[in-house]
Amino acid sequence: MQKQWTVAQLKTLVLKLLDESSPKNDLTAKIPVFMDTAQKEVSLYCPIRAQWCAEAAGTVPADVRKVLSVRTESGSAVPYQTRTGADGLVLEAESYPVLVEYEKIPEEITAATPQETLLELPERAVLAMAYYIAAQCNSLEYDQRFFQSFFAQYQGKLQNLASDPEGVQFSVTVDNSLPDWM
Repeated sequence: MQKQWTVAQLKTLVLKLLDESSPKNDLTAKIPVFMDTAQKEVSLYCPIRAQWCAEAAGTVPADVRKVLSVRTESGSAVPYQTRTGADGLVLEAESYPVLVEYEKIPEEITAATPQETLLELPERAVLAMAYYIAAQCNSLEYDQRFFQSFFAQYQGKLQNLASDPEGVQFSVTVDNSLPDWM
């Protein structure tokens, strides 16, 4: 089991990185905004997987980025399709109830987010977030060396996450838009 980090722990790590660079423009007040952006971007490389039980066709939860699979309670796959409805994305499966596995959009981090809130991303993704935040806090500096260094570290961490077998995984979405003869 991987350790989960809190918002306060991530902020402490970022402040340690910033102490190294001592930027002239104090952007530490923007750390919550940068945290939110970082976790949403890093979650593209290290997806957060979640499940919900759908009892009938309807609008999917607001935090669904992508539906990965739809299965019965016994585990067999159920054909499904998604379409855009008036209230958002709508899931239509061949039978119900179904267990839907999906990639989740992380919860928003704001200045009002309690410091003890657990980050949804796993420990292996937190360092990428820290480098992204540190880079953004140095983005307005005249001397861009620290920005470039932190951003290069961030991109390297994303590359590691992209090649991680626990990170990005192949998923198939059933789409019945091809002609029958194909």
